[in-house]
Amino acid sequence: MIQNGVNMGEFQIQLLQKIEELTLYVIEQEKRNEQQERLIEAQSEQIRSLIESMEKMNQKINQP
Repeated sequence: MIQNGVNMGEFQIQLLQKIEELTLYVIEQEKRNEQQERLIEAQSEQIRSLIESMEKMNQKINQP
């Protein structure tokens, strides 16, 4: 690397900056994933509730 003129100090600084960028990106993705999981759970609960309501209505309709 010295033959090619690579400054190891600058190279290490760039690597650390990239690691920091990637770490922040991962943290942001984890937050986004958690938000999506909460949304999916809320939507799943709404779907379950709607299905129960439809089943109850269907039972009332089909009663003699």
